[in-house]
Amino acid sequence: MLDRDLLWILCSECQINLVPISEVLDKFDVLLQNMLLIRLMGPDRQKLEKLTGKNWDRVTAPKDESLKSVARIVGKQIEQKRQVVVNVNNHYEGCAVLTIDRMIDILHY
Repeated sequence: MLDRDLLWILCSECQINLVPISEVLDKFDVLLQNMLLIRLMGPDRQKLEKLTGKNWDRVTAPKDESLKSVARIVGKQIEQKRQVVVNVNNHYEGCAVLTIDRMIDILHY
């Protein structure tokens, strides 16, 4: 059997009612080892597709507070020497690339 690090996959703003990432981490942070994967998905795919016209080149549904919250979590995890992967779906704000740029700006990298 292979030894593997524990990897938690958490979702923000999914179509189903999930506990916010911050609450999950508060409860289970001690169980995390070296890596954390966060996937940011929008709450309503069809609505966002109508807003964008399936043109994913701009932020059409900004989630400023949610993004700041996730950035704080990412920053804290990096300070704890954990590898953090943030997977951003276009349906989160309208443009995954611009959302990543916004998060980098928040993190001051």
